[in-house]
Amino acid sequence: MENELSDRFEARWRFARGLTRDLLESLKTSELAFSPGSHLGPFWKHFRHLGRVQENYLRALETGKIVFGFDGASYSGDASKKPLLDYLDRLDVRLKQKLKTFEAARKIDWFGSTIDADTHLMRLADHEILHHGMFVVYVRLLGREFPSSWALWGL
Repeated sequence: MENELSDRFEARWRFARGLTRDLLESLKTSELAFSPGSHLGPFWKHFRHLGRVQENYLRALETGKIVFGFDGASYSGDASKKPLLDYLDRLDVRLKQKLKTFEAARKIDWFGSTIDADTHLMRLADHEILHHGMFVVYVRLLGREFPSSWALWGL
């Protein structure tokens, strides 16, 4: 992957994933099980979801087509912090390896629209950040403090 593209994405990803990891590391098991309502799911499933979606993005880099779903999902753990952190870390290793060899000119089919690798990867980071907004709601409803790194969001 071209250095400029790789550097821009990696900086954005380190920021987003770093905040995600910091929050996950700070949560208690009881907080991971917290759900604010029947249609929102427990907190821990958001972290699992981020990993599953990252797997979808990684597969699209290989196949040239984004498909969202559970096919090929590799997380088999539960609401435990360590397995979730390990899962995200394994995926980040795969992503880093993929960035070393992936051709920036590769196009990805996004439901009939064609986008470049830069846009595809930035959408991955944007998806992570979208969940940060959801995390704010969960943390506020739990009445707890954010990790100090989240001061970057003004929290």
